[in-house]
Amino acid sequence: MDGKRLEQISFKNQLPELSEMSEGELLEMLQGIDSICSKARGEIEAELASRGVYPEPEDDELGIEGG
Repeated sequence: MDGKRLEQISFKNQLPELSEMSEGELLEMLQGIDSICSKARGEIEAELASRGVYPEPEDDELGIEGG
């Protein structure tokens, strides 16, 4: 999927009104999104690795703990 394809996706128009959904439905949707994104990220990273390109490591996603 290229950048143009990503731009064509309009989540706001494809998702139901969030305020009308139950907490269970919202949690289920969030878990589904996480799963899809994790799978896509893995596939993209594997493709980049096959081309000898390795992304810079990111900071801890949960943030840096203060001390």
